[in-house]
Amino acid sequence: MKLDELDFEIMRILQTDGRKSFREIAHILGKPESTIRLRYNQLVANNILRVVAIPDPKQVGFEVMAILCLKVDVVYLQEVAETLAKVEEVRFIAYTSGRYDLIVEIYMKSNDDLIKFMTGFLPQIKGIKECDLSIELKLFKDTYNWMNKA
Repeated sequence: MKLDELDFEIMRILQTDGRKSFREIAHILGKPESTIRLRYNQLVANNILRVVAIPDPKQVGFEVMAILCLKVDVVYLQEVAETLAKVEEVRFIAYTSGRYDLIVEIYMKSNDDLIKFMTGFLPQIKGIKECDLSIELKLFKDTYNWMNKA
C-alpha cells in the first residue's frame, strides 16, 4: 500500500488521541467521514496501523521496568527471541547490531520477581552467553506520537 499525506495525517491524529471518531478526524481534515473510515480500515488491514490501549505499567502494579542486553550464540538467536516473546512480562524484543544481539524490555511486579526471572528462568534458556541488566530509575519520556513532527 502506498501511503499519501492523508494517511499520515490520520495516523498523526490517532497518535495524539486513538479514541478520536472518524467524524472528528474528518472534520479536522476537511474530508468525508467515509473516506477517513476507508483509509483507516486500509491502514489496519495492511498492518500499518494498530490502535491499542496502553496502560501505565506502574499504575497497574508493575513496579520494575528493566532492559536486558543479551549476547547470544548466533545458532540460538531465533530460539532465544521466540522463548522470551512467550513471556508475558516481556514488552519488547529486538535483534540489534553492535555489542549485544538482543535488547529486551521487561516489566515486573517486584524486585523479587525480577530476581526469579534473572536467576531461575533466564539461565535455563540455551544460547544466552551474557546478560547486561539495567533497571529504569526514573522515566523522562514515553511517547507514541513520534510521527507528529515527520
